[in-house]
Amino acid sequence: MTPFEAIFNRKSVRHYRREEVPASVLDKIQDFDGELLPMFPYVKTATKVFREEEFGRKELMLQVKAPYYLAIYAQELEGYQENAGNMMQQISLYLHSKGIGSCFLGLLRPPKGAPCPEGMKFIIMLAFGYPKEELNRDASRANRLPLEKLCVYKQEPMKATGQLLEAARLAPSSVNAQPWKFVVYRNRIHIFVSEKQSLRPVARWNGVNMGIMMANILMTAEEYWIDVAMTRSENLAEKAIPHYSYTGSVLVKP
Repeated sequence: MTPFEAIFNRKSVRHYRREEVPASVLDKIQDFDGELLPMFPYVKTATKVFREEEFGRKELMLQVKAPYYLAIYAQELEGYQENAGNMMQQISLYLHSKGIGSCFLGLLRPPKGAPCPEGMKFIIMLAFGYPKEELNRDASRANRLPLEKLCVYKQEPMKATGQLLEAARLAPSSVNAQPWKFVVYRNRIHIFVSEKQSLRPVARWNGVNMGIMMANILMTAEEYWIDVAMTRSENLAEKAIPHYSYTGSVLVKP
């Protein structure tokens, strides 16, 4: 299985075996040497693997118990949360392709006393390890809203646009909120993020969520050789969709 194929098979894993992950994998997810597809290359990021025993008992209380945890840090520049979510999703899909399960953890922080890379801020943690439960889940069984609920269609999308949307639909998000709305044209996807009152407790993760979703779009574009550009229209920023605000657009080039 490739990381791209993992988009359609990955699920969040919450129960793990106490089995060692190969050192080669641990080294790779801490040093990808430019293999990932960043949304904003100017935002520097760093990752660090922690073992379960490095955390205090209280730190892991009510958390998913896993043998390993991966922290991602980023420079606090514009788009830093989106960039971190994007990078972490790519790592999660890489792990899945190696038979290793994972689960995003919004509330867990690095172990007390762990140094933060200079000039960076901790963003989010990923629990991972070999699963006790089934690793794969067919896309048809994913607990996700259908595209008809997520999209406002202004034109019939071309095939490539539809492929990007389906990958975006399957992206994980905080409490599976799927806080996005897509306004769809033939070769354009305008992306809006939810401002609904009911989602305010998890709104602080909206940037990370959007980055995770964009990872699925960018990896699908790479897989199918779809030439895309990320843009932002100030005119669209004034457009009103009730309870949503505009964040950016994806243009599928001819």
